[in-house]
Order: sequence, then structure tokens, then C-alpha cells
Amino acid sequence: MQQVLAEFAAQHRALSRAREQLSGLTVTAQSRNGAVEITVGADGRVSAVHFTGHRFREMSARDLAESVLEARRTARTEAAARATAIVMSVEPRLAESLAPVPWSEAVADGVSGPRSVTARSRP
Repeated sequence: MQQVLAEFAAQHRALSRAREQLSGLTVTAQSRNGAVEITVGADGRVSAVHFTGHRFREMSARDLAESVLEARRTARTEAAARATAIVMSVEPRLAESLAPVPWSEAVADGVSGPRSVTARSRP
């Protein structure tokens, strides 16, 4: 019984650390053309949009929209990968049992890979 309680306590501490890491995870990605930066949290929700320089002013509405969506997909894909890595580090079986998450569509979008991705954890 003591061993079961000790294992439960250790897993609870690990899950608490993972939850803390996930709550502080942010990823910023830039579009390929460098016109847009998007920051998302671990859940894939956009928390910041930044138009870099003045290039965006010369872009068509369609091109700008594509740059925004590209940066968002890249950021969400990287956030999903990092969140999964955090969960897997705690307990690999948990990742298999996760329900679909809001950013799962980003992974399915087939983004070719992160461009200028930065991950941060809030203190």
C-alpha cells in the first residue's frame, strides 16, 4: 500500500509540473516571407499577431492573409509538438489517451516545418 501511495504522489507531482510547463508554453513563428509573426499558447490559441517591418503594407490582402495563416499553422504545429513532448515526458501512455485538441488541425495541415520558431515559458 505504501508503494502505491508513493507512486501516486510521484505521478501527481509530475503531472503538476507538466501542467505548469503547459500553462507557460508559448511559441512564436514567422511567415516564410518574414512579414508576420504569430504567438500561440500550448492550446494553439493566438495570443499575439505582429506585422514585422513595412513589407505587409505592400502586400495584397490575399498574400497578407496567407502569411498570417501560414505563421499561425507553423506556430500551432510547433506548440502541439512541444505540448506532446511535455506530456510524453511525464507519462507516455497519457499522450495516447488525449482527446482531440483545438490545435490538432494544425498538425493535419501538413506544414512543411517550423520557420523562425521560438518557444518560451513564462516564469
